[in-house]
This record gives sequence, C-alpha cells and structure tokens, in this order.
Amino acid sequence: MKNIKSILFLIVGILLGGCSGKHDKAGHDMTVRYAEQNDVLVQQFMEIAPGDGQWNWISYFDGYGGRPHWNSFGKLYDRYTLEMQFDIEINYWRRDFKRISEPRFYLLEVIEVEVPSSPKHGIGCKFGDGFTFGLDEWKTLVKNKGDFSCIGIELKKDSPVDHFDRVR
Repeated sequence: MKNIKSILFLIVGILLGGCSGKHDKAGHDMTVRYAEQNDVLVQQFMEIAPGDGQWNWISYFDGYGGRPHWNSFGKLYDRYTLEMQFDIEINYWRRDFKRISEPRFYLLEVIEVEVPSSPKHGIGCKFGDGFTFGLDEWKTLVKNKGDFSCIGIELKKDSPVDHFDRVR
C-alpha cells in the first residue's frame, strides 16, 4: 500500500510539473511581449533607448536557477549601453508578471570595441565611466525626455565608437 501511494504521488507530481508551462520559449516570449505592451517602465525604457540594439528578456524565467528577473538593454549614441533590471513574480498561466523589487538602472560607456581576427573569438570591449541609479532618477530622466544631464550625467553624443553595433 505504501508503494502504491508513493507511485501515485510520483505520477501526480510528474503530471503537475509537466503542465506548469514554465519551460517553454513561447511562454517566455509571450510574457516579454505582454510587458512591452503593458508595463509602464518597460515602455519608458523602450522610448529612452529605442532602436536595433534594444532587447528585453527574463532571466530565470522558469524560476529554477534563481528568482525571475526582468532585463532591458539598449544602446545610446553608439557609445553607451543602458540596462534596467528588477525582480518579478510571473503568472505562468496569464503570461504576465508583477514587479517585486525597485528597478535599478545601469549606464556604461564603451570606449573601444576590439574585433578579433578570427570569428571563433568574441569581441572585446574597453569601458569608461559607469553609473547606477534608481527609480527617482529614472522618473526625472523620463520627464526630461532622456536628457541625462538632468540627473548629473553628461553624455558624449558626438563620439561614436567604431564597431559599436557588435556590442550586445
């Protein structure tokens, strides 16, 4: 009798685990699209750092390697990368989430991109100044349409870095 109960629990666990929908790429992509269309911070980020280099994803989407974490990445003036990160709680059935931590923002200056002679090797980057800021500075930045000087950061807007398009 004890073995039968163990087998039943195992079968129920497999069935429930297999139906969780946590592991599929389509679910990840649907959740990202939901955020791009409905989350105010994500929409603001996409306005501040638009273009080809803009990318959104969820780290630890399935929750097994760590807490699910929202990431937005963008490029500015062919010289800077901008990132936004915050912890989320995912509703896997509805393909949406709620923020459970304050967002953090990271601005990093790239001063050189080293392109290897062989495609087998990755690119290398040399970095300049880096800045970290929070939600209050972000609100000021959004209110001023992406003018970083309003939060005390002067960007080099007319000094593009060669091969910056390869930075990811």
